Amino acid sequence: MVSSDRAKSKSASARAIPTYCPSSGLTCEKNGDKLCDTAAEPAMTGLTDAFCNYTGTGKDQWNDTWVPDEYNIMSYAGQGCKDEFSPGQIAVMHWHTVNSYTMAQSIGNNITIDLNETPAGSLTGSSYVCQGQSISLNLSNNNNVMQADNYQFFVTDDEHNIITNAGNLTNGNANGVTFQANNTFTGQITIRADLRRFNDYKTSLYHTVFVGPPSFMGGSTVSGPGNLTVNSSTVYSVPEIPGVSYYRWKVPYGWTIVSGQGTRSARIKAGNTGVKTVECRAENPCGNTGYLYTYVTSQGTSGGGGGSDPCLPTSVEYYPNPLNKGGTLSYAVVLPGGGDPCPQAHIDNEIEVIIIDMLGREVARHQLENNKGNLDLTLNEGIYFLKMRVSDSKIIIKKIVSYE
Repeated sequence: MVSSDRAKSKSASARAIPTYCPSSGLTCEKNGDKLCDTAAEPAMTGLTDAFCNYTGTGKDQWNDTWVPDEYNIMSYAGQGCKDEFSPGQIAVMHWHTVNSYTMAQSIGNNITIDLNETPAGSLTGSSYVCQGQSISLNLSNNNNVMQADNYQFFVTDDEHNIITNAGNLTNGNANGVTFQANNTFTGQITIRADLRRFNDYKTSLYHTVFVGPPSFMGGSTVSGPGNLTVNSSTVYSVPEIPGVSYYRWKVPYGWTIVSGQGTRSARIKAGNTGVKTVECRAENPCGNTGYLYTYVTSQGTSGGGGGSDPCLPTSVEYYPNPLNKGGTLSYAVVLPGGGDPCPQAHIDNEIEVIIIDMLGREVARHQLENNKGNLDLTLNEGIYFLKMRVSDSKIIIKKIVSYE
C-alpha cells in the first residue's frame, strides 16, 4: 500500500509494496495498489503491540521510517487489528461491483471520487404538453455523483398517487423518459423518476407538467372596484389557476395597464368616462381560457360619466309586421357585438314579453328562454305594443299592427 506523503519506498522485497518506478518517478497513482490513501508498509509480524500500535523501527530504502496503517484490512498487521478500508479502497470495490457507475472522473493521473450513498440528479423538460402530444424529459446526473443502476418512471397526481388516465410513459432509461398525453385529459400531473442503486438506495425526482389549456372555475370573474375616477388607478385580479404561462389583460381605448401584464394582478388606470370593461384571460402554449371581465364606471373628478351596462340587449327585431290576425311572430333580441366596451353580451334574467293594446290593457304575456324564437299570438285587428323586459333596468318597446 502507498501513502501520498510516504510514497518513497524503493523496496522490491516480497513483503513490501514498491512505490518507486525509475522511469516515472515517485507516483502513488501508478504504483502499488494505485491508491494514495493507503500507506506503504513492511512485513509487520511481531511488530504490533496488544493495542495494534506498530512498534518497529525499520526504514525504507530512502531511510524514511515506515508509518503503516495497522487497522487497514489489506495491511500486514495481525488479524485482530484489521477492521477498515480506506475511502479509495471502498470506491474501487464499488466500481468493480457495478462497473456501469460513473463513480470517478479522471483528472490527469488523479481520480476524484464522491462516495455519496444515494443517486442524485435532476429531471428537466417542458412544463406544458397539449392533449394528444408528447414531450421528452431529460434525466441528468451531476459530475462525480454515482448513478443509479435501475430507473422507474410514474405519472402521479399532486399528492404523488399514481394515475393512469393522463397519458403513457415510454422509453424510460438513464437518459430520461417520453410522456404521451391522452386526447381527453386536462390538468396538472407530476412525472416521478425513482433512481435506485443496489435496489436499496433510492432517490425520487419530480417534474410538474400541465396537460392542455388552462381553465377558470365556473363563476370566476375579475375582482376589483366597480368605480374609478379618471386618471386614478387601482389593482384588479383574477383567481390563480395551474397551468398558466401568461395572464393577458385588456382595457378600453384610452385606459392604461400600469403594471402587472403577464401576472394575475394588474394595476389599471382609467383614461375616460363611461361604463367600461376590464378583462383578463389565462394562457399557455396549448390555448387560453377566454376573457373574464368586470364592469367599471369611470367618472370625471367633477362628477359625470357612468352609464348603463353596455352588454345588455340593445333592441329586438321581429317579423312579420303588420301581422295577419295575430299568428306567429318571429323575434330576435339584438345583442351587442364583442369587444370594447362589451366583451360578452348577456341577459340578466329570462326575457319577459307583454302585449298591450291601445287602451293600455295587457292582452298577452310570455316568458322567453332564448334570445331568438317564435311567439304564437291571437290578436284582433288594431295597433298593439310589444313591451320586452330584458333586465331589471331595461325595457324595449315596439309597435305591432294586426289586420284581418
